[in-house]
Amino acid sequence: IDWQTVKEIHDHWQYSQSGMGPGLSIVVAIVVAALTYGAASAAVGTAASATAGSGTAMAAAGTSATGTAVGAGWANAAFSAGLSSMAATATISAINNKGNLGAVLKDTFSEDALTNYAGAAVIGGVGAYTDMWGRTMTANGNKLLVSLSERAGAYTLNTIIKGVVTGANSSDDWATVAAIGLAGEFYQYWVGREPDVKPGVDRAEGSVFNPVDGNHVPTEIINGVVREGKNIGLNQLCDSILAICQGTPISNALNQIPGFNSFATLHDTWMNWAESNGIDNVYTNIGSMPPALLINYGGFIDKYYYIKPVINEAKK
Repeated sequence: IDWQTVKEIHDHWQYSQSGMGPGLSIVVAIVVAALTYGAASAAVGTAASATAGSGTAMAAAGTSATGTAVGAGWANAAFSAGLSSMAATATISAINNKGNLGAVLKDTFSEDALTNYAGAAVIGGVGAYTDMWGRTMTANGNKLLVSLSERAGAYTLNTIIKGVVTGANSSDDWATVAAIGLAGEFYQYWVGREPDVKPGVDRAEGSVFNPVDGNHVPTEIINGVVREGKNIGLNQLCDSILAICQGTPISNALNQIPGFNSFATLHDTWMNWAESNGIDNVYTNIGSMPPALLINYGGFIDKYYYIKPVINEAKK
């Protein structure tokens, strides 16, 4: 999901015109973002790639509020973010205005929309510029923290930019931006990459995996794109269809919940650490689930929250 585009759609969309409430609008916005994902990067050219040892990562650049893969220039990321936001705005306007081309052009190139594109470009560009501050790429393609002071500087700069661009004007606004930014930082610190809203994929070597880079959960490469394996359930082979092990029917069903597999990825990272330190048991397993859920979905919010929905009260 292109979360940067989702939040830009929210900022542009006037709910009174669509007749939808915010909840349904968010669902539709996510669908539109999924359909338009990568369009801007394809127009710009090669967006982001990272190769380290046997690990290869390829992804669309500029659409993430928290940065892109190593190798993506910040200018390309910024330009891609603006184009992606424009494409998504045009798409949602076409749906909202039932294909009226004049209305679509008016919405797409309005002053507010152009401001949104500029904001998307700034946030995306700064995020890409600071993405590897204090980090290094491991042989398995994970980002490893090597300098806390440099990463703190990147977090501080991103927080300031996001707050300024989104018009944070109260202590509560700034606290919100800072808190959800921390969730994104924490997730990447423990997992080595951003949370992935997409379902996990089958592992080439079966459902059981061995940790890499110490405690990180290994990934799969599908058509040159890094994907998470199915990580929901116990990391072991199970014969019963009622068992909750990675790749069993119950695991596969839970895997379809957006973002749930990335929660399992974070939780598996923690449990890998617990096992290596001899403290893996039912209490550490279940007790670590609530904070893992909080950090996981906080990491998703970090990607699309900053520009809030606009509800035009004057037209209601």
